Amino acid sequence: MPETPNWNLLPGNPLKFFQLQRGCDQRALKRAYGKLIRQFKPERFPEEFKKIRAAYEQLQQEIEYGYWEDEQETTPDDEIAIDAKSESGSDENSVENNDEPIIIQGPVSAPMNVSVESSWKTRLEKEQPEDLYAELEAKTPKQPDDFLKLAILSDVVIDQPEPGEPPQFETWLLRGIEQATEPHILIQALSNYFEQLPEDRFIDESHLAQYLLQLAEIITTHRFFRVTLPLWFELLREASFETFQETLDRCEVILFDPNEQEKLIFYVQMLNAMQWKIDEARRIAYSHGLYQPEFDELTDWLEMKKEYLESHYELLPFYSLDNIFDEADLIRLYHNSLGRFLNQDHTILRRRFHEMLRDYILNTPEIAQEKLIQFQLSVLQDDSEILDCFSSTLDEKNFLNLWTWMVNDCPAMHTEAETEPEKMKANAIQLLRQCYRVEIPEEANQQSVSLPKIRRTLRKLITPVTFLVPLIGGFSYLWVTYVPYETEIERSEFFFKFYFILAVSIVCAMMGYLIQEPITDSEEPDGKKKHSDQRHLYQQLLQPLWINFLANNHWQYESVMQIVKMEAKNWPYKNITILLNYAVRDTGALIVALARRSLP
Repeated sequence: MPETPNWNLLPGNPLKFFQLQRGCDQRALKRAYGKLIRQFKPERFPEEFKKIRAAYEQLQQEIEYGYWEDEQETTPDDEIAIDAKSESGSDENSVENNDEPIIIQGPVSAPMNVSVESSWKTRLEKEQPEDLYAELEAKTPKQPDDFLKLAILSDVVIDQPEPGEPPQFETWLLRGIEQATEPHILIQALSNYFEQLPEDRFIDESHLAQYLLQLAEIITTHRFFRVTLPLWFELLREASFETFQETLDRCEVILFDPNEQEKLIFYVQMLNAMQWKIDEARRIAYSHGLYQPEFDELTDWLEMKKEYLESHYELLPFYSLDNIFDEADLIRLYHNSLGRFLNQDHTILRRRFHEMLRDYILNTPEIAQEKLIQFQLSVLQDDSEILDCFSSTLDEKNFLNLWTWMVNDCPAMHTEAETEPEKMKANAIQLLRQCYRVEIPEEANQQSVSLPKIRRTLRKLITPVTFLVPLIGGFSYLWVTYVPYETEIERSEFFFKFYFILAVSIVCAMMGYLIQEPITDSEEPDGKKKHSDQRHLYQQLLQPLWINFLANNHWQYESVMQIVKMEAKNWPYKNITILLNYAVRDTGALIVALARRSLP
């Protein structure tokens, strides 16, 4: 029976909620988060899922940036949850007086908790939002919480703006950040708002780029890169890489001296997306026969950023640069083989996987996580098509490496701790026993039986003779023509030997042809027919055992294969040989197993 988490610890103490200790790393957080997410799935427990996710995001930022609770502001016991949810055509802009937190429904802003005085709690229960908004608007000077109240109330009392225009909610937050000396609460509210930004907020990528430059003028604190991270992902996703690079360079000039650690973490979080965008643009250009020298300049720019990360490695205690750079290399290798990967059978399904990879890498972790969960559910529904789609070709290796990294990187997909080595060996032996007990149909045995030993030996000996016949004939002709003989008897004896050898060579060549023709045509033991029969046998009888084994053992794929091969040395049986021959190259089995492992 899974342990029920202590919900009373949220939102104030996410560290104890996840049962973690101060100083824990991202791996421990992902493991604890993934465990709760599998217990409280979003489709069945939407409210619990929101709380868990909010706690995870809060704790993740504290781990990444090293702030922990130092910047957490103390809040009064009385909190009013002002929930402004987007509802088209809704006229229910009222305040209800009941025992639950007060909910104000408006058109734009995202849910958040706002700490206010007890007097304001009473006033919100009794007065109209329009009156409170007018009073706050006229108040001078304003405190940070005044700007936050104005921002949220503006969703109720002010009409939604036209597409591309900033909503009043956003305007009040930015105005407060400009004027307040301690705008931490406003910056956090703006960060939450950017994570759920309306799709029509910006007209085009140039509008977004200009907006980021304006934010660099306003958010001059060290939190600029953390707050604007979702906007940078959107800019990179929608605009060209040149636009992204130019905007980023200009923002750094405006900020002049941003917090070094914030900037480093920003580049770590954006590195894979930047690598993807450059490789994607280069691949598209090459596919049309174009080459632009700018690609080399962009690659050099990205390499400079990698060198910048390496030179400040001591400021990134919770990151492994080797792993981060390896991930970028996986993206580069994948794009190098992408043309061959897509131009095979099941092109539509392969493009679906490609688009999922693109969405995951070019989105913020929260959005990418939701997309991947839905996609993994579709994998489990269409597993037969996926198993049929992914044959064992060399062009799938780079895709498989990148796909495995993506699934393991997603917090919601994060599985339990790796299986213990001894248990892993025991599971491998159990798998081999199951394969050994599988009964192969009689017709399958007959189809895969090789030729008689004598005939196979003759084929090996005679086949080379077919290549020696022209060689023997040519040397013999030269010998007869140019070597002098003292008597005609010697010449006659040589001619007899020559024609005898030539006749034997011709007979051997004919025998080789007669023996080899039926082998190549219909009985080839090492050819396509035997390969097809054994592959069908593997797919029907052994593949389900292999998928179940991979799904239940949380090890890297290469380590799993190594242990199975080591244990298989003591099981020299045909079924196990067939399993090893095809399982090691079965991309579809691993994809389905990863989906089952992460979404049981």
